[in-house]
Amino acid sequence: AGLVKGAHKGEGLGNQFLANIRNCDAILEVVRAFEDPNVEHVEGAIDSERDIETIKIELLMKDLGSLEGLISKLEKEAKAQDKTTVKKLELFKKIKEAVSQGKSISELNLTEEEKEQIKEFQFLTAKPVIYIINFDKREALSPQFKERLSATLLKLPPETLLIDLKFEEELAEFSEKEARQLRNGSASPLESIIVSCYNTLD
Repeated sequence: AGLVKGAHKGEGLGNQFLANIRNCDAILEVVRAFEDPNVEHVEGAIDSERDIETIKIELLMKDLGSLEGLISKLEKEAKAQDKTTVKKLELFKKIKEAVSQGKSISELNLTEEEKEQIKEFQFLTAKPVIYIINFDKREALSPQFKERLSATLLKLPPETLLIDLKFEEELAEFSEKEARQLRNGSASPLESIIVSCYNTLD
């Protein structure tokens, strides 16, 4: 199950899905880039950039809701003029303004102290994201696909992984040696995913 438009309001498996993500230290986002009439897409046409944007918006909206609740609570507490509470309130207002403008919390220049202050709230857009573009190797040979994919990759981090997941699923039935031969001597991309996760999580 993936995130759909309106997930932050409970569409699809929305709230359950987002609650599970909240407990993670990083998000591994698999983005569809293959065409297959037998595999339905909730939005119809295949558009990786649109899907990436949809997920980002859903995470931002969920964080915005959390921030509004926290700010409301802190505003009541700040009436006692406690310096720590007032400082925290100012920080959350600053973050809320940026999130309202479509910026992920991970994109903000927060100090180490500020990062520590917000850590316990497990904001979704504060988490690092590792992208996997799920493509079809056969499609990848067409100029149209290369052009479309290049445009998408320009907007993503350089460590984004391109994997034909269906091909990998088929190779799972073979021995490691046979699978490597079918990949023309390449190792399993699972190794790349593991390395990427270790690097991201430090």
